[in-house]
Amino acid sequence: MTAKSRSTRKEVERQRKIEEILDATLALFGRKGYAGTTVEDIAEELGYAKASLYYYFPGKEAIVKALIYDAMDTAGKRMDEILLRSNHPVENLRDLIGYYVDDYLEKRGFFNIYHQVAHFMDSILSPEESRAMGMKMAEMNHKIIGMIRRGIEQGYFINLDPQTLGEMLMGMITGLMNQMSLRGLKGWDRLALKPTIVEILVRGIQRQEKL
Repeated sequence: MTAKSRSTRKEVERQRKIEEILDATLALFGRKGYAGTTVEDIAEELGYAKASLYYYFPGKEAIVKALIYDAMDTAGKRMDEILLRSNHPVENLRDLIGYYVDDYLEKRGFFNIYHQVAHFMDSILSPEESRAMGMKMAEMNHKIIGMIRRGIEQGYFINLDPQTLGEMLMGMITGLMNQMSLRGLKGWDRLALKPTIVEILVRGIQRQEKL
């Protein structure tokens, strides 16, 4: 085995371990919350010695940062793919909402993670990291608002300020996702509800004559 192949193999194994740690941490956050989860809990969940965990991450805060950055990068790339696939605002909107639902239901999806950690991110990010994350979030929002603006200009969406319409839409999506965890919808097949969610939200901002 060459030095290069050994190095590649080690890097693949390292990445596999990191993925395991991220998955286990997020699962614990779901059960115990951020504050209730310790590094010891994460190590125990994985069957690692605590010292082994520190080989990959210096602490719980670093794991959270890795979770959010990784998920944010994936979400940004996926949004670009959706917006490049079609120039039609309604098709873009349907695909973006569908992606949001899929992502929210995925344990490592950005929107899922962000809902879990947003309320304490400011306490663990440095000012520089907060600015960098804010810029990435603003870039994602800019793409969504741009798509909505095109839909308004082309007469597909109701004539309202694009920023306001985008914020209303995101509020409705978030509300529906939260509702899915309540008693009324908890027993439903979430994937089976996806087409209905997409239809409700798209119709909510479409002009009546375009329905």
